[in-house]
Amino acid sequence: MAEQQALFEGIAPPQDGNRREADYYATPVHVTRALLPMLRNRVPRMRLVTIIEPAIGHGAIAHELVREGYAVHGVDIRQDAADECRSAGLDAELADFVRAPGIGDRLRDEHGIFDAAVTNPPFSIAQDFAEQCFKVARVTMLLLPLGFLVSDERRAFWREHPADLLPLDSRPNFTGDGKSAFQNYGWYAWPPREGARGTIYRIWDFA
Repeated sequence: MAEQQALFEGIAPPQDGNRREADYYATPVHVTRALLPMLRNRVPRMRLVTIIEPAIGHGAIAHELVREGYAVHGVDIRQDAADECRSAGLDAELADFVRAPGIGDRLRDEHGIFDAAVTNPPFSIAQDFAEQCFKVARVTMLLLPLGFLVSDERRAFWREHPADLLPLDSRPNFTGDGKSAFQNYGWYAWPPREGARGTIYRIWDFA
């Protein structure tokens, strides 16, 4: 049963069949770097660009963004993750980005509208993450299985919120054991380019 769930969620299950707490699977460095050209294209750096990482984990994505000169504010539901990020010099807070009452309003009041939201969300609540990101950021970029496109339950969501898609060239490894994910992944970007209903891009389109 656990393996079937993991197959659906596009993440290679650990050998003992147990899910990690809060569906935490760190994003490999090369996966974040694959997004950077699209991010630079979508959010021109005319000034300091602010980004929210609402499932910051231990900072895998945030560290790469900070190295690129972005100002990143992180949120995570786990105390150990928020503490580790702060210890490493990242700006992070402990909060439930999806379920905490009024968190969208509070983040806007404290930080203004972020230029972008970038994260690898828990798949089981990925749509909830996307919809919350829309409220706090001008551009949203989420790492998700390509299978996120295919679901009767998300049909209304896709009609209202079409996205651009940047598929990864290979299946990433999230577990550190050398095993690739069961599904192909890509970066979904909202909103699509002006006048588009959603376009599939390749990495070289932003070279």
